[in-house]
Amino acid sequence: MRNIRFAMGMIILASVLFTSVLVWFIGTANSRYTQVNMHWTEYSQRESKVIEAILLLKSQLGYGGFIHSFKSLFIIFEATEQGMPDV
Repeated sequence: MRNIRFAMGMIILASVLFTSVLVWFIGTANSRYTQVNMHWTEYSQRESKVIEAILLLKSQLGYGGFIHSFKSLFIIFEATEQGMPDV
């Protein structure tokens, strides 16, 4: 009878210990998941801003931007030197 009580006490103790460890592990995993999610969101927003800046720079330097304006200025300068009328 005494061995049965001891065995039941050990089983209950092991169950409580296992449940405590499981609750601690779930809490830690949830905390780390939240941290990783927050860092990923910050990274995504920062990269999005960098990509937008690169695209803006590309549009400003490419044809239709700086190159187009420079070409137009050069053509207008040549036309005025040759005495061509403004169109």
